[in-house]
Amino acid sequence: MRRPRIEAVLEATRGPVVLDLGAVQHDAERADEDRWLHRHLAARFDRVVGVDMLEAAVEALNERGYELVADDVETMDLGIEADSVVAGELIEHVANPGLMLDRVAAHLKPGGRLVLTTPNPWYLHHVRRWLLGSMSINDEHVAWYGPIVLRQLLDRHGFDVVSVEPVQAWPHGPVGRVVKVLLPRMFMSSTWVCVAVRRP
Repeated sequence: MRRPRIEAVLEATRGPVVLDLGAVQHDAERADEDRWLHRHLAARFDRVVGVDMLEAAVEALNERGYELVADDVETMDLGIEADSVVAGELIEHVANPGLMLDRVAAHLKPGGRLVLTTPNPWYLHHVRRWLLGSMSINDEHVAWYGPIVLRQLLDRHGFDVVSVEPVQAWPHGPVGRVVKVLLPRMFMSSTWVCVAVRRP
């Protein structure tokens, strides 16, 4: 069963040509999991080119029939003009997001879409861990992003933001229904989904 984040990305992405940045998602074994975004993109669009720095994983996935390129999203020059660029859970790993966004713009058709997702720092599970002094984050993350910062960053690099929306993730069941009434959706959502359009 696909997760809400994947459904949101698929709904926002336009083809037929899509670049998927950070496509490996840590290791090639993800290709066997339903949560691997690249597989869902490749099944839906005519041409989906993945980009990732993990050369061995890129090679392994290419052997399985996917189209991936080993490259750095801050410096890539692929000679591809895409209808959409997807960056799922990537921007928080990138040392210089402005460089990445400039390279994204260079690979998009005018009016093409950037669809990015990133963890929500105000997600109730994170806040609870902060309060208990047990916050654990991915060692590879260099930043947290919220809607205001995403909008400002994208505007500075030639994008018009269409939307920044939280994806519903938690809680479920009777307790979840009560909590959802009491707290804003932002606190219940693990991920932001941001859609932006490259200016002509």
